[in-house]
Amino acid sequence: MRRLQWAITSLPLIVVLAFGFRVGGILILRTYNFPTDGGPFATTPPEFGFGSETGSIAASLARGQGFSSPFGHPTGPTAWIAPIYPVLVAAFFKVFGIYTKPAAIAVLTLNSLFSAITCVPIVSAGRRTVGAPAGFLAAWIWAVVPIFMKWPISWVWDMSLSGLLVALLLLSTLEIVDSHSRKLWLGYGCLWGFAALTNPALLSTLPLSLLWLVVKRRRIRQVSPLLFGVVVIALVGCTAPWIIRNCIMLGKPTFIRDNFWFEFHLGNYHLSNGMGWVGKHPTGNIIELDLYKKLGELEYVRHYRYESITFVRTHPDEFLQLTEKRFVTYWTGDFFHYRWWETPSYLSLSFLALMGLILALGNGTQGALLLGNILLFYPVVYYLTYPFPRYRHAIEPEMLLLSSYFLCELIRNFLDRFRQIAATSSETVNEEWITPLKE
Repeated sequence: MRRLQWAITSLPLIVVLAFGFRVGGILILRTYNFPTDGGPFATTPPEFGFGSETGSIAASLARGQGFSSPFGHPTGPTAWIAPIYPVLVAAFFKVFGIYTKPAAIAVLTLNSLFSAITCVPIVSAGRRTVGAPAGFLAAWIWAVVPIFMKWPISWVWDMSLSGLLVALLLLSTLEIVDSHSRKLWLGYGCLWGFAALTNPALLSTLPLSLLWLVVKRRRIRQVSPLLFGVVVIALVGCTAPWIIRNCIMLGKPTFIRDNFWFEFHLGNYHLSNGMGWVGKHPTGNIIELDLYKKLGELEYVRHYRYESITFVRTHPDEFLQLTEKRFVTYWTGDFFHYRWWETPSYLSLSFLALMGLILALGNGTQGALLLGNILLFYPVVYYLTYPFPRYRHAIEPEMLLLSSYFLCELIRNFLDRFRQIAATSSETVNEEWITPLKE
């Protein structure tokens, strides 16, 4: 029994098994063999299937051409995606060769490592919020259930790193609330800066996270504007060099990424299905690629900014309908053509997470608002653009925590009820036997 209990609660074992299952999946399923045919209308070279824009920019970096050319053709400097993950891929390209199978195995193994390490903040955050049992249950599900291995072992993109960062940001927010150390608050700000340079969508959870810290520290009369100033300074200090680089290389003030309005356009145009169409993308339409080359990246995005705003103004009802459709799809997966077993899993996780969040809020669980913050604000950008299934992977650890909490509470309540019934039955039986004896 002790060995079983040790195994269930052994975090190193969970991490090792999670990593082993993922690496095994890479080798057994040969997910390192990337597609080399983009279809009859593809404008990209055959190797573009390796990481898409990420792989293309990483290849440019590895060749010494700088952070440039997101569509497989030499098109100059870019800010199409955030820099951290393409730089990591470029490092593997330098070591193992550009667009090689060893590089693919190395990158997917790194994804698997990020995904496996995510078990650590899942358990730690669980202890501080919904309880250790729910934390371990969530970590075990994350470690061994195949649906949570799909993206780390098959996609060269930042999903696994983003998932790890969301979990670390949640845990850091929970742990720093009682801290007076400026170094810890500085590190907290740097973590947000690193997250922003990996996936700017993660910043959507920052305002409420800081507000939660303010409220919690005010209750214990420990609000210090200086500490919050340290966070902001660290965040700005981490992201400013990249923003300055964008301004210099692209010629105009540019944030971490510059392509929001283009992505918005892909999901929002008259008679659109709202899910993004590659036929309007430079990778699937030679006319779009030529227009991108002709206008340059910023003017190209600005062109579609104008078209997008025009669409919203002229067809507001249609835009609202598309946004509602994307919202439903993000949480139910009803538009995605999954295998028969994936769609129920996708919807079930959403339902259980919602039930867990409602229960956690109702019980006043520590950190419930932070978990709700992640589920509420992170997906907003995808409601506005288009909700590919992989875009939800970054917040699935938190969804698992809430789902596990709901299941644990359900089991606990069932067992408590069972004990009450058993105790009542036992008392009734005793009375039936004792009463005749007394008489």
